[in-house]
Amino acid sequence: MTLITPLISDTELYALIMRKEKDGFDYLYDKYCGLLYGLTLQSLCLKKYSDEIIELTFINICNAIHLYPGQQMKLNIWIISVLIQTTKDYLDSKSINYTFVSGNFPLFIFRLKEEESVSLAHSSDTGAVMIGV
Repeated sequence: MTLITPLISDTELYALIMRKEKDGFDYLYDKYCGLLYGLTLQSLCLKKYSDEIIELTFINICNAIHLYPGQQMKLNIWIISVLIQTTKDYLDSKSINYTFVSGNFPLFIFRLKEEESVSLAHSSDTGAVMIGV
């Protein structure tokens, strides 16, 4: 049996997470996990760091939800900015040298300065990854 999760607004989701309600976290994860995982894989070009970065990103979102500027920014844009900062912090903590390249948001890529880093075919054209939000 498939359960249908009702759509909730960013305001409602924000309130659930602020109250530390499990339903809010579950909804947040269901709604944004695919997007964040895809962005992480595309921006790093490596799978080996992605799982840990995604886990840390969700922890950081819940810990920093009080910093979400509400009406001034869409929740998905704020969440992507948390992902970017989490990725930077993660790479720094592992002493991995990188260059962060951003175009018009949400264009961004992390160019890792290690031997195993590989370029995606589309990143050689523009140096960035286009993600529709």
